[in-house]
Amino acid sequence: MEPSNVRKLSPEDRDKLVLQLEREEADLTERDYDRYQELIKRDLSGLTAKKIVQSLLALLDSLQDGLLFVLGFVLLVLVVTFLNGHLDQAWPFLRTMLTGLLALRPDQFVWNLTSLCLAFLVAMNVYNHWRYRQAMLRLQVSVDAMVRVQAEIAQRPVVLTRLASYLYEYAYPNHQGLNAQILARVQAGLEGRHEVKTLDLYLEHKEKGFDPCLVFDQDHKRRDLDKDPQMAPYRDLVTWADHLIFIYPIWWGGMPAILKGFVDRVLVKGFAYDYSDNPIPQALLKGRTGWVITTHDTVGFFARLFMQDYGRVLARHILRMVGIRPVQQSQLAYVRGSKPEKIAAFLDKIQAQAASL
Repeated sequence: MEPSNVRKLSPEDRDKLVLQLEREEADLTERDYDRYQELIKRDLSGLTAKKIVQSLLALLDSLQDGLLFVLGFVLLVLVVTFLNGHLDQAWPFLRTMLTGLLALRPDQFVWNLTSLCLAFLVAMNVYNHWRYRQAMLRLQVSVDAMVRVQAEIAQRPVVLTRLASYLYEYAYPNHQGLNAQILARVQAGLEGRHEVKTLDLYLEHKEKGFDPCLVFDQDHKRRDLDKDPQMAPYRDLVTWADHLIFIYPIWWGGMPAILKGFVDRVLVKGFAYDYSDNPIPQALLKGRTGWVITTHDTVGFFARLFMQDYGRVLARHILRMVGIRPVQQSQLAYVRGSKPEKIAAFLDKIQAQAASL
C-alpha cells in the first residue's frame, strides 16, 4: 500500500524524470544529451532491415525453445513408461495428447484450456525474445551514439575565462603527519596557477570554535539551517570555490566526525540541495568539481571489494547529490605496511595530478 503523502507521477513526468536520471548518470549537459538522443533516433530509423532480421531471429529462438521443450517432454514420457515396463504405450499416449491439443471441440474443455494456455505461453516466449533482441539492438546503437558524443565533446576547444578557485577541506589533527604532506603536495601542484584557500577543520574548531554537532530544536529550526549565521563563512567558501578538495584519513570505515559534522551543518537543504515536485533532490551546487584524497590502514583490494564507504559515500553520494561532479578519488591504502618508496611515489602522483588541474 502506497503512503498517502506520495504524489503519483503522470506518464509525462515519469518520462521526464527517467531522462533526467539518464542524463545525470552519463554526466552530459542538456545539449549533449539531446544530441545523444538525436543520434539514437536517427540510427534506429535507418535500421529497418536489422529490426526485421532481429524479429526473425527472435522467432527462431522461440522455435528452439519449443523444440527443446517437446524433446524433453518426449524423453520424460519414454523414461517413465520404460521404468514402468510399458514402453509400448509411450507412442499412443503422446498421440492422444497431440490429438487432444490440436482438436478444439466443445466437449473437450480440459484439452481446449490446455491448448489455450500453451498458445499463450508460446506467444509470451516469442514476445520476450523479440524484446530482448530489440533491446540489444538499441543498446548497441546507444553505445555507438555515446562514443560519438564523447568524441565531439573531446574535440571542442577549451576556453579559460578566469583562474579557477580551489578550496581545500583538511580534516586531520596531526599537522606533521602524512595527510599534512598530501596537503602540501597538492598546494605545490596548484601554486601560482589558481586562487586557493585552505579550510583546516581542526584549526577552525580550536581557534574559531567550529562546532561539528548538528542541533535543531524549538529555538533552532531545522528549516532555517541554511541561514545559520555561524555557518555563513563556510557556505561562502563553498560558494566561492570552483573545485573542492577533501583530504582526510579513513577512521572506522568513513570520514572523521569533524568532517561529517561539516557536511551535516553546511551542506544543508536550501543551500546545497532542495526538493521540488520531483521525488529526487534538486542539486544547488552544480558547476563545481571535486577531489577526495584519503589514507587508511586497510589492504587495498579488501577495502575496494568488501568495505562500504572508504571515501565513496562522500564522493559518490553526498557530493554527487548536491551537484558537485565529476569527483576524482585518490587513496593510499595500507599505510602502516607501506614502504617509504610507495608513500613517496603516491605523494609525487598527487602533486602531478594537482599540477594537471
